[in-house]
Amino acid sequence: MKRKLKRTIAALSAVTMMFTTATVLPEGMSFGFGTGITAIAAGTEQQATDEASVTINGETLYYATLEEAFSAADGKTATITMLNDAECTVTSGTPISVKNQSNITLNMNGKTLSGHGTGESGIITLAKGSLSVQGPGTMKSTNQCLNCQSKNAKMTVENITFDVSEAYYGVYVLSSNTVTLNNVQIIGRAKTSAVCQSSNSPNVTINNMNAIEAGYSDVVYKAGTLKINGGTFDKISVTSNNTGGITSVSQLLGEGCTYRHTNKTWATADELNALEISNVTVEKIPLTINPQAETSWYYNSAEHSLQMNAQPTTTGNEITYEWYDGDKKLECVSDTYTVPKTMPIGSYTYTCKATCDGYTLSHDFTFTVEECKHKGVEITFNSNGFGNCPKCNATVYQPATLNGSNYEIGNAGQLYWFAALVNGDSSVCDYVVETNPNGIQQDTAAKAVLTADITVNTGVLDSNGNLVTNTSSFTIWTPIGKSSKQYTGTFDGRGHTISGLYFNNQETDYVGLFGYVGSGGKISNVGVVDSYFNGKNYVGGVCGDNDNGTIENCYNTGAVNGSGFVGGVCGKNDNGGTITNCYNTGNVSGTGDYVGSVCGQNDNGTIANCYYLADTATGGVNSADDAANNVLSKITDNFKSGEVAYLLSQGCTVGGTIYNGDVWGQDLSETTNYPVLDSTKKVYQNLTYAGCEGKPGEPVKTEYSNTQLDPVYADHTDGDEDGKCDTCSKYMDNIGARLVG
Repeated sequence: MKRKLKRTIAALSAVTMMFTTATVLPEGMSFGFGTGITAIAAGTEQQATDEASVTINGETLYYATLEEAFSAADGKTATITMLNDAECTVTSGTPISVKNQSNITLNMNGKTLSGHGTGESGIITLAKGSLSVQGPGTMKSTNQCLNCQSKNAKMTVENITFDVSEAYYGVYVLSSNTVTLNNVQIIGRAKTSAVCQSSNSPNVTINNMNAIEAGYSDVVYKAGTLKINGGTFDKISVTSNNTGGITSVSQLLGEGCTYRHTNKTWATADELNALEISNVTVEKIPLTINPQAETSWYYNSAEHSLQMNAQPTTTGNEITYEWYDGDKKLECVSDTYTVPKTMPIGSYTYTCKATCDGYTLSHDFTFTVEECKHKGVEITFNSNGFGNCPKCNATVYQPATLNGSNYEIGNAGQLYWFAALVNGDSSVCDYVVETNPNGIQQDTAAKAVLTADITVNTGVLDSNGNLVTNTSSFTIWTPIGKSSKQYTGTFDGRGHTISGLYFNNQETDYVGLFGYVGSGGKISNVGVVDSYFNGKNYVGGVCGDNDNGTIENCYNTGAVNGSGFVGGVCGKNDNGGTITNCYNTGNVSGTGDYVGSVCGQNDNGTIANCYYLADTATGGVNSADDAANNVLSKITDNFKSGEVAYLLSQGCTVGGTIYNGDVWGQDLSETTNYPVLDSTKKVYQNLTYAGCEGKPGEPVKTEYSNTQLDPVYADHTDGDEDGKCDTCSKYMDNIGARLVG
């Protein structure tokens, strides 16, 4: 604008022409002849041509020029309101300079401020204090619009349009100053840049700046701190020799922001790591994540959740999820992945990718499943020998009681504990030479005796001997011994039963009460009842594979299923193995070769005095009634009558070794249909002959009883009255059919 003299200045200018010496003027004004006029005048009433008003402490004065208004406000807390468009141009220096510690708010009130400063000067230059430029309004310069220099000055610009079509810079920031640009519009193409952050660590924050085709670079970073929280930009660049340690345009982004191209694709990692990026908007990432998960837990303690906790930044936007274990995609499309409590012990890294509006955030969940040794905690066992560890919630087995050289097993928990001892399960066998030399070591030759009947699960089989439908509550059995850890000890059931064993995994070999019995191992005097075994190969009710071991006085009434080498008592008997005095009444089935009601295959082993219920399988050994193996089929009546119990009790001799069957019995006064391991219920065979005692011939009647009776013979006859029995020729006493002597 052109400078104008107003109010009293206009009147006083006429007076000056009358004097040739200096004249004293009213306070605030002075002039000298031949020197021009320097004056600031303010009015309490607004004139049509006034460019600005200044409000200080509630009092408002009006000024002809914006320069005068700033001069009056310098060093004070003031609000300057533009009343008309203003033009401020100087040939040297800066048109408007805030030099003293000030707190000034410039309300541009929809007006336009244009002008020109020289050097590192803007139309307005802030040297000290704070300046807040509020829009709407427009600034247009041929050099710089705003300049913030010196130290600790603070400038805020909001809702202002900068016309930089003829300027070098829109906003130029120096020194340790703080500048915040909110909702700034850049018009035209600056000769250098719309915003330049230069030396001495200035701090600049840009919140929503629209600067398409504003210059070679809309924003140039050279030093200090720069954060961009939104806007549209033709180019953002970082000088390679900057002093702030910034190495990429990604470091200029505000928290939660990123770059997006005009075609709606998001900036790639390479673009984010570059020193400049073009034709982008700065937007809030469309989603946030707050991943939460435990980093370690104990095996089998509980299910654990990996939670991405993703939220869209714009309400209504949908988020999709993908989970990966390495390159393997997991079957989960939700925010949370549930890790099963049976996740094997080890270390894992699972990755979740959450995508919203085409933008993907990923997070690696690293966790470890540890083994709990249940140390330092008190565990209470129930009557069946099971307890829970308070640390990991895992089921803990009650240790069997060592009495002399035998482990005494009196409940299900102790049976599981013994299986873990033989198999080397680290939940029981915690011996480590370096750290726990006094721990329990694996013992495949451990000896055990049962002190009671044991029930693991109840109601495993239905009335037809088949697996019930609902098995979800069953405790799964772990067979004792395996091919790599063969059982070579002695296990004496002492006439007790083990009931409710449940194993159902068609991919597992060596399944049964015992999985694998090796050389010297012996299982005796035990019955397996109400149990279900379903494996792959080498599956038996008592033993999967008897490899040069001994199975004596055992029986099975459970269901046995598998592929090959499947038997009611033993899946395979080989390499000198011996099975004696045993029977099976459970259902046996196999889809492959070598299936038998007593034994699937007998390969160079011995089977003697063994029996099975007809129709439980096709044959006793390898799908045949193999009398050579002393395996005989019997119907239900044979078992019910006590016949099988009697036959078992007779024992057998194999290779000179006597296998005593005295342990067998059956209470024939009850409805019990099958033999049991109870010698107090001994079964006797009672015979009736058609002939006399001297020449009875073959029995004509065989009965079984828990009472031993004398044989029944026909009376002697003497039809020719020669005093001798007509049948056996023995002398009679003529009184009756009695023999003499």
